[in-house]
Amino acid sequence: MWTAWEFPDSAGRPLHQHFDGQIYAGSHDRALDALLEGRVGAAFVSSVRVDEYLRRGVISIDSLRVLWRSAPIHYDPFVFSSELCQQLKTRVRELMLERSPEMETFLRSRRAARIIPVSHQAYQPLLQLMTPH
Repeated sequence: MWTAWEFPDSAGRPLHQHFDGQIYAGSHDRALDALLEGRVGAAFVSSVRVDEYLRRGVISIDSLRVLWRSAPIHYDPFVFSSELCQQLKTRVRELMLERSPEMETFLRSRRAARIIPVSHQAYQPLLQLMTPH
């Protein structure tokens, strides 16, 4: 949803001047499906979801045209319960950031290159975009 606010700012004109209307499909997959079925002319979707559709052969590289890319948005974070002791949090953090055969297997399963530590501050630009204008 926040891309629907960020896109017009970067394009220099309101969203309604680019598209006839807007719908909320409910998920990135549903937005891609609506695009593929011809129910919409464009969709704001995660590149991760597009990559998955490409990998599964649902779409071909020639079937889409990228109109715009947002600044990178951090993938889903791993978070700790506030009830965990600091020692356990530190050990889990170390294990997640350490390069080990187990972590490499996990990363491959997620189609990820690495895990990086982030703080709440890293999400501030996203939170600002999510605040209604």
